[in-house]
Amino acid sequence: MQRVSINGSHTLRDGPKRRDLLRVDGDCLFEHNERTARPEGRPPEERSVSKGSARVSKGRFAENRQSLQRSLLTAVLAAALAALAHACARPSLPPPAVQAPKITFESTGYDFGAVDQATKVTHRFGFRNSGGLGLKLDNVRASCSCAATASTAAAIPPGASGAVEVTCDTANTFGPQNKTVTVYSNDPAQPVSVLTLSGRVRAEAAADPPRVYVGHLGRGQTAPNDVRILGEVASAGRVETSGRSVEATLGDTPKGRRLRVAIKNDAPLGAFAEIATLPTGSPRHPLLAVPITGVVDGNVVVSPAQVNFGVITSSEQISRVVGVQNRGQHPLRIFAVRLRPAIGTAVVSPLAAGQEFRITVTLDAGLHPGKISGTLEVDTDDPEQARIELPCLGRVVERS
Repeated sequence: MQRVSINGSHTLRDGPKRRDLLRVDGDCLFEHNERTARPEGRPPEERSVSKGSARVSKGRFAENRQSLQRSLLTAVLAAALAALAHACARPSLPPPAVQAPKITFESTGYDFGAVDQATKVTHRFGFRNSGGLGLKLDNVRASCSCAATASTAAAIPPGASGAVEVTCDTANTFGPQNKTVTVYSNDPAQPVSVLTLSGRVRAEAAADPPRVYVGHLGRGQTAPNDVRILGEVASAGRVETSGRSVEATLGDTPKGRRLRVAIKNDAPLGAFAEIATLPTGSPRHPLLAVPITGVVDGNVVVSPAQVNFGVITSSEQISRVVGVQNRGQHPLRIFAVRLRPAIGTAVVSPLAAGQEFRITVTLDAGLHPGKISGTLEVDTDDPEQARIELPCLGRVVERS
């Protein structure tokens, strides 16, 4: 190796390679070659060249390599962030078109305000098929005293409109009203739609409740529940009824005018359905009709009113119990109990002599599969209930 001095600088020659060492103020030494120029000054790792010799850095190439790696990593991260920003900035694709039928009502509720009793309330609920396939109404059902129909039975194409027309009769209602109409369609997202009609019916005369069920009563007994009468009706007194079973009386009480119902002393035994009619002061509704239903029991009361065996297998031998009570003043005798047809046995046991009895009904095992339809007959010494008949129901199935 040769060193050549050029204007205070030192040049090292080593074969084909050539490096220039420049001294600056005697402190910092710069190395020049064909590729790079960088400062010198790392004390422990370097070979130094004093005035008489050149200094060479051992860690120079490692430092260059680390710097290059950091530069490449920074460039890769910058490119990735730029690609992500570009992807986020791209406009989103439009949503796919709706391919199912969709029912959209203009409104699902209607307030008809205050109307007089017997006024016909009508309304048209419009809707549109905002889906992509034909819309079909499968069924339309309205609550009591209302009727509802669809404007068309055919499928409604996308974008077309239809309607549900509702009519409500207020002749037998009064006070606040809330009627519903249920619409069933082939809309998969909303197969059931509920429409409502609300308002108030002004009554010139009304009964609360509008119809009465008095249950099981004996002759001469009074129903425990009375009927509140609203509006202008005739003065207190006897009220006309349509049959032979009940009598009704209208009276004034501290809580208002009430209709009281009782069973006549000579009422025929069994179920009844009659109407009590009250004259009103309304020229539009001169009569107020109150339906009354119930059952007149005799001295002999049997409970339950039917023998239900339910569903049984042909190998089962199942029993049911029937109670008999005597409400008369004289002791009761039961002569015989039997099943017709002969599909089992019936046995009577006295619980209180002449007053209360128990009948045990047992079906035979091995009955053929099918419907059970028979009668339990009870023979007594009561002159009006010499024979009491109770239906026997059930079904026999094969053993699985």
